[in-house]
Amino acid sequence: MLRPIFSPWALLLSGSSFPLAVAARSFAKFSHLEASIAHSNNSTPPYVPTYNVSLPIDHFNASDTRTFTNRYWVNDTYYKPGGPVIFINFAEGTVTPAGIALTLAEWTGHHTFASAVMHLSKQLNGVAIGWEHRYYGYSQPFELSKEDFPVGGAKDYQYLSVNQSLEDVVCFATKHIHQAKLKDNTVLSNLGPNATEILHPSTTPWIWVGGSYAGNLGAWLRLRNPEVIYAVWASSAPVECRPDGSAYFNNIYRATPSNCTADMQAVTRHVDSLLSSTDDSLLSSTDDSAKHRDAVGKLLMHPITYIFQGCGPSGTIHSFCNYLEGFDVASYLYHHRSSNAHDATAGLEVGLAAYLHALWRHNADISPMLAAMRTHSHPNPRDAYAWQWQSWTEIGLFQTIDPASEMALGSRFLDYGAARRDFVDDLPNRVDNSYVRQFGGWNMQPSNTMFSDGEFDPWRAFSVTSQDGHLGAPERGVTTEIPKCGVSLEKGSDIFGIVHEGAVHAADLGSYLYPVEQQEEEESDGVYKNTTLDGLLWPPMFERAGALFLRALKEEWLPCFEEARGRVTAI
Repeated sequence: MLRPIFSPWALLLSGSSFPLAVAARSFAKFSHLEASIAHSNNSTPPYVPTYNVSLPIDHFNASDTRTFTNRYWVNDTYYKPGGPVIFINFAEGTVTPAGIALTLAEWTGHHTFASAVMHLSKQLNGVAIGWEHRYYGYSQPFELSKEDFPVGGAKDYQYLSVNQSLEDVVCFATKHIHQAKLKDNTVLSNLGPNATEILHPSTTPWIWVGGSYAGNLGAWLRLRNPEVIYAVWASSAPVECRPDGSAYFNNIYRATPSNCTADMQAVTRHVDSLLSSTDDSLLSSTDDSAKHRDAVGKLLMHPITYIFQGCGPSGTIHSFCNYLEGFDVASYLYHHRSSNAHDATAGLEVGLAAYLHALWRHNADISPMLAAMRTHSHPNPRDAYAWQWQSWTEIGLFQTIDPASEMALGSRFLDYGAARRDFVDDLPNRVDNSYVRQFGGWNMQPSNTMFSDGEFDPWRAFSVTSQDGHLGAPERGVTTEIPKCGVSLEKGSDIFGIVHEGAVHAADLGSYLYPVEQQEEEESDGVYKNTTLDGLLWPPMFERAGALFLRALKEEWLPCFEEARGRVTAI
C-alpha cells in the first residue's frame, strides 16, 4: 500500500511534508493564512452554508449505480437575480473552515482580506459556490481506514481522474443546482422556493476561478464543456502536464542571486561526489544506501521546497542566501584547522559547512510557520495519498533534478528513481497523461479565459506563459487586449492575461488589505506597489488581475451571453 507521505528528513527539519519528487500541491497559496486564522481568537467567522450532493462514483459506466457524497458551499450575500455563478474548485486538499472563511467570507479574525471569488461576486451581483474535489477532504467515494487510506486498497483510486472530476462539476451544474433547496442561504430563500431554477448554466453564466491545479481544471473544462463553464480565470495553471517536472526549479534559479546559485551548485556537486564514492561510510554502510542518498539530496534542497512558490524569494531563498554568503569563514577555519587545510577540497568543505549553517539558520526562521501550516491546514494524510495517485497516474510534473541543466540546484540523485522510491509498488509504472494533453498544454486555446502568472512562480515553466523555449514551450506573448466572446485563440497567438512582476504562485486570488497609512511601509521593498481603494491598500497582483478580468466580463463576455439569449445585460 501507499507509504505515509511524511518522510523522516522532513519531520526532522520541520520542513515540507511532501517529498520533492512529487508535484507540489497548491495548498501553499493560502495555508500560511489559514494558520493565522487558526491562531485568531477574534469573534466567529461568518456562516457559509455547507451542502452535499450525491454523485456517481463512475460517470462513464451506466451499469454502475454507486454514488458518493460531495461537499459544496454557497455564499449568496451579494446575489441578485440575473447575476452569475462564481465557482471555485478547492482542488487537491481538504476544504477547511479556515479556507472557507478566507475564500467565501473574506474573514481572518484580525485583518481585512479580499478574495477574488467574493470580489467578483460583489461586483457582478453573483452567488459564490465552493467545491470540494472528489477523494479530498470529506468527499470520499470509499470508506477510509484509520490511516486515511481506502479500505479496499489502491484499486479504489481508479475513479480518481481528471475526467471524472470534471464530470462531477458538469453533473452538479446541469442536474443538481437548479433543483437544490438552499434553505440555509437567506437571500435565495427570500426569493422563493424556486430561486435556484435560473442557476442552470443554460440561463446563468458560470464563471470559474482557480489557481494551480484548480486553474488547470477550469481551462480544461472550458474546452471540454463550454456550454457549462462560460468564463475562466486560471491563475498559475501548469497545464503542460508531463512526467519530467525538473523545470520547476528554473524560476527559483532566476530569482536567486548568481553568487548564491554558484555556491549552491558547487556544494551540491561536492556532496554528490561524496555520495557516489566507493566509501559508503558517509551513509553508515547501510544496505539502503540509495534511500540515504535520496534523503541527503532532499536535505540540501530544503531551502527551495514548495514554500518558495507560496512565500516568494524574499522569505525563502534570499534568506538562505544571506546566511550562506554571510558565513564567518575565518572563524570556522580557526576552530576547524586540520592537516589538510590547504588540500584542494578544503574550499568545498568550508562551502559545505556554510551551506549547513545557512540551512540550520533558515530552517529556524521558517519552522514556526511550517509547523502552523502542517498542524492547522492539513490534518489528514488522505489528501497526500490522493495527490500521489493523481501525480503518478495522470498529472506527472515530478520535481526531479536534471543534472544537465545549467539551472539545476539540487542533487543528481533526486532523479525519477528517487521519486519512485518515495512511494509504492501499487502505482502504475508510468504516467498516462494522454487525456489531459489532448487539451493542448502550452498551446491550449480556450476562449473566454484569462491566464495570470507570477514572474518567478516555479510552475510558470509549465503554464501557457512559459518562457522556457529550450523545453519546447512556444514562448507565447501576453496581452491585455480582450478577446471577443467565444473566439478561440489562434495557435501560437498571444495569451490574454497578465504576468505579475516579482510574484510567485497564485498571488492574485486573495490578499490581506491594509489601512492607507501603512502605504509607505508596504512599498518599501520597491517591488510591490499598492492601489488605494475604499481607504485600503490593494496589492497590485490582486487589483490588476481582478480589474482586467472584470473588464473582460463586463465589456465583452457577459453582454455576449445575454445577447445570445435575447436579453439585455444589466451589468
